[in-house]
Amino acid sequence: MIRYPARSMLTHACMPNMRQANSVATAVYIRNRVLTRAIPKMTPYQGWTKEKPNVTHLRVFGCLAYAWILL
Repeated sequence: MIRYPARSMLTHACMPNMRQANSVATAVYIRNRVLTRAIPKMTPYQGWTKEKPNVTHLRVFGCLAYAWILL
């Protein structure tokens, strides 16, 4: 179930429950990029696109971020 990792991420980030949709979307995104027993030695993302997922952009849920605005 995706609900429990989402709730754990909200609790860890000290965020209100009104952000639950964001945490569920993030949990699904992460879950699609990690190994699973359903597809041996492959991630769901890899099974769909035939390329390894890039996870270098992932950060801790709820961390401080800044917007980069080009003028």
